[in-house]
Parts: sequence; C-alpha cells; structure tokens
Amino acid sequence: KSPVKATEKPVTAAPIAPIPKTLPTPGTPKPSTKSPVNTTEKPVTSAPAPKPTVPITDKPVTAAPIPKTPKPSTKSPVKATKKPVTAAPISKSKKPVTTAGPVQQVPPKPAPTCNFTVVVEGTPISGVHVDISVSVTVVQIVASLTTNSNGQCSFSPENYSNETYIAAVTPPSGLGCKGSCSFQIDMHQGQTTDVTFALVKVQRTVVVTVSVGEEPSPGKEVIIFVTGKPGEIIQTVTTDKNGNATFVASVGTDISYTVTVTPSKGENCKTCSADMTLVPGEIVYYTLTLEQPSSTSVVTVTVDGKPSPGKEVIIFVTGK
Repeated sequence: KSPVKATEKPVTAAPIAPIPKTLPTPGTPKPSTKSPVNTTEKPVTSAPAPKPTVPITDKPVTAAPIPKTPKPSTKSPVKATKKPVTAAPISKSKKPVTTAGPVQQVPPKPAPTCNFTVVVEGTPISGVHVDISVSVTVVQIVASLTTNSNGQCSFSPENYSNETYIAAVTPPSGLGCKGSCSFQIDMHQGQTTDVTFALVKVQRTVVVTVSVGEEPSPGKEVIIFVTGKPGEIIQTVTTDKNGNATFVASVGTDISYTVTVTPSKGENCKTCSADMTLVPGEIVYYTLTLEQPSSTSVVTVTVDGKPSPGKEVIIFVTGK
C-alpha cells in the first residue's frame, strides 16, 4: 500500500502487527522499511487499517513451499539440429543368394573300348584277324587287330566321337562263323563293350559221280586217299543208283585228297582219278568217266538155208 500523506496534524501510525519469523507467503507485500514519523503535535488518528482477509491466530503461519528453482546446468546445451528424416527402406523379400564355391574341374570320361574274343567250340583261338571299319557300303578300315593267345584283342579309337563301327572277323581255313562274321557296335564315351565271335569247324563235302559213257554207273567202288600217298586210304564209298559217291572230309584239316575208281570187266578208264580241292562249307562235284570198248555183231537172215536179202533187223535191249 502507498504511504499515508501527513497532514498538518501529527499522524500516529497504526500499530504494525508482529511479523512472523517465517517467510511471507508468495504475493504478501513486504513491510515498509521507512522509519515511523515522529510528531510533536497531537497525534492524528489514522484511518482504521483494513481488516486482514487472513485471520490472525496465535498459531504460526506456515508459508507455502517455495518451488525450487532448478540449478543451471553446467553442461553445454545440446544444439538441436534438424536433420532430414529418411524413412527406412522397405525390405523386399529376395531369394537367398548362394555363393558358388571353387570350380572343380571334372576329368573327361575315357574313350570307349571294345573287347573281342574269338573261340572255336568254346576254346580261344589265337592269330585270328578282326578288322574295324566305319562304313557298311564302302569299307573304310580304321584298325586291324589280331587275337592273342587268349583269343582276345581290343579296340579304342584315338580321335573319339560317337560313331557306329563294324567289326568283322576272318575265319581261318577249315573254320566258319557260327552266325554272322560281323557285328555293328555303337560306341559311347566311357563305355566298354564285349563282343564274342564263335567259330565252328566247317565240313567239306565232295560228290563223285561215276558214269559209263553218258550213263550213270551204280555200284562202282570209289576210293579216297591222301594225295601222293595211295596207301593212306581215308575212305571207300560205293556209288548209288545215280552213280554218285559222297565223301565228307574231317573238319578243321587242310589235307589234300585224291579220288579214284576201278573199272568193271569190259570197261576202260577215260577219267579214273582226280585230285580234289575241298572248300570249307561248300560241296564240290567231281566226275569219273568210264567207257566200254566197241563190239560188232553180225546177224544173218536165211530162208530155207539161203540168205534172204532185204530183211529188216531190229536190235533192242533185252527186256525193253
């Protein structure tokens, strides 16, 4: 409150209420620090002081707690900088990436191989030739092989490509193939093929025909012996009704043979022997020819004991 102005009459100040030792509550005016005015004249009664709104009691008034002022921070203030906020990228589902390991070099597959075995009635035979070709129409031989003591040989092309090869075996004399003498072989990389050629002993057959003149001569005895050795008779065969004598030589042999025939009484030899060449698997034909010496018959026709000229005479085979 503003101080009361003094009048000509001395003004006596209103008694000052005792100030509690406690701090005044916020908003309460501080007491005046001015010294009271002393007058020598009659005291002037001042206007009654307004009644305090807060009743004064004997109990000490407790002031409301003063809010604590935060101590200033000794740390340097952090400057707020506005950085652009970047939104986190939306993750897209990706397939897991497989990291390839070190590249391993795969060794090339070996070239194809074909193993041949040549047998005669189950027994391996050596020295047999096997030719390999790449064409059927025009034979182009790319390899010529020979079987070893085990009857085996092998073929492996140097410059390999998937090709079809033809393997053909050449049977030795006196032998033939049991079935085909050639095989078609499809060779593929890294593949091994086994082929067996089965050979058999081939029969060599001779048919000897004996005739007298131009007529077959049945019942004639034919002798087969080793050429140059008449004493080594191999076989004696008699001609049949057709004048034929059949001889089958032993298989697997290369012996040369001679055939001979003995004429009957009254017959002479025109071709009574022959040296034969036997071919495996084939029938060979030979002919031995006999002949009869010429003879003359005189027929006389008579009538009453006298010769009868002009008569016709017929001659025929007896019984025919």
